[in-house]
Amino acid sequence: MQEVVLPAAHISVSRARWHWLWFAIGVLVAIAMTRYYSWLLLDARVETDVQGHIEFIGNVCAKAFAWPANPGFHWLTWLLSGRSCDSERLLRAATVVLGGCWGASVYLTVWVGNCLIDWHSTSSVMPSASSGRIGAPAAIGAAVVACFLFPPTVSSLIGSPDNYVGLLPPNVYHNSTLISAMPFSVAAFGLGLRQLRAGMASSLWIDVLLGWVLVGGALCKPSYAFAFVPAYGLLKLLQINRKSYGKTVVSLLIALAPVLLLIIGQAWWLSAHPEVMIYGKAEFALGFPAGWKQFLPELTAWKSFMLAVGSFALPLLAYMLRPVWLQYPAHRLALGCTVLAFIQFMLVYETGERAGHGNFTWQVIAANHLLYWVIAFDILNWQPVTKSERLRQGALIVAVALSAVNGLVYMYTIVTTSTYL
Repeated sequence: MQEVVLPAAHISVSRARWHWLWFAIGVLVAIAMTRYYSWLLLDARVETDVQGHIEFIGNVCAKAFAWPANPGFHWLTWLLSGRSCDSERLLRAATVVLGGCWGASVYLTVWVGNCLIDWHSTSSVMPSASSGRIGAPAAIGAAVVACFLFPPTVSSLIGSPDNYVGLLPPNVYHNSTLISAMPFSVAAFGLGLRQLRAGMASSLWIDVLLGWVLVGGALCKPSYAFAFVPAYGLLKLLQINRKSYGKTVVSLLIALAPVLLLIIGQAWWLSAHPEVMIYGKAEFALGFPAGWKQFLPELTAWKSFMLAVGSFALPLLAYMLRPVWLQYPAHRLALGCTVLAFIQFMLVYETGERAGHGNFTWQVIAANHLLYWVIAFDILNWQPVTKSERLRQGALIVAVALSAVNGLVYMYTIVTTSTYL
């Protein structure tokens, strides 16, 4: 089904007068999250993976290691510290980098949300029922609340003493490389959605920009690319026809080939510099069901199922109560990324020393963040007409509020228990 062609201004400067407000909101989030990481890393001295990456930079300074294959967080931290090799100075810089990445993600998410508002109003295929829109406040509210969404904890789902290990949540707060890649993931999602909605009128210049954004994200952590590339490619190919075959192929090559080449280069870098794999050599295998069976082999099938349901609790509830959202392009892209990421998690796993690290959870977590945000946005942006719709929206608002409370409690628990597990 062909969409109305979108003016280029919808993704550029048509809302320039609002960008200062969005930027200010991003700055406030960055300040708040920087303070949180100062509390977490400098005051409470909680061990996360941040300290390991800081130590890694020190080894690079001592010329013991080469830079890692995904050096984005390391470069940002090192440069912000004034190219220092002092661990304390690097750790202080890391708190600012992490806070800044959360702030940048919020700014970009508000931007994409406002583009969605414009696209809703110009769409020729959106369902007409309950078409009222709240608009910009929904975009701002969803972007901020998306930082804190977290599912029921592992302990509440299966009685484990842990809060996080085994979940595929929309947010984590301890993994520096995933957090540093998040602004690029948001930008890639927005640009990809713009191209999908424009259909045959998509811009090759936007393809170029999308390609660079995906490369930037993969330099921090390539996880989102593992989800986005197949989902976007599949949705793009579904739009193909005889007249557009050549342009579609060129568009996909421009947008996706750079990050695929980078990932190949990263694999070569790891083989050429095995010392950068500080947790042991990566060895991959295929099998079904991989997932929790390989990551946490002590879990029963029922407990694994409960962790899956808990990880996707809000999307499952949202699509049960509001299935019409599955027709929206933003939901199709976000859900497609999450489903394909989950399929990878269930098919591919690591063996040897890294088998229990759960490194194939990261593409699911990265994609789930955007899925939760899209759902939160449309919950807040929905103006129901009937009593039944108002009840359904009320139930979904309660679910979002509970998820946000879960996230804030989890963030506090990391500090008070000195573990993110």
